[in-house]
Amino acid sequence: GGVAITDARFINIRGTSSEQEAIQILCSKSVPCHGIFLHNVDLSWANHTAPTKAKILNAQGSIAGTVKPQVRFRGL
Repeated sequence: GGVAITDARFINIRGTSSEQEAIQILCSKSVPCHGIFLHNVDLSWANHTAPTKAKILNAQGSIAGTVKPQVRFRGL
């Protein structure tokens, strides 16, 4: 079995990440995540000038405002 994550909200988050992949939403194929919402998220990579990245797997959601790193939800 798995745990279903639905309607999680990430709002007005600013800061630094110790990893380049600053956002990771990794859900299982058998129990995908739904209703993820990101609004005004700004994460940089600590002590680096390279841009941060996001990894989204088996998740569906929406974005409002500015979200860095760029997040792309794909259909399940």
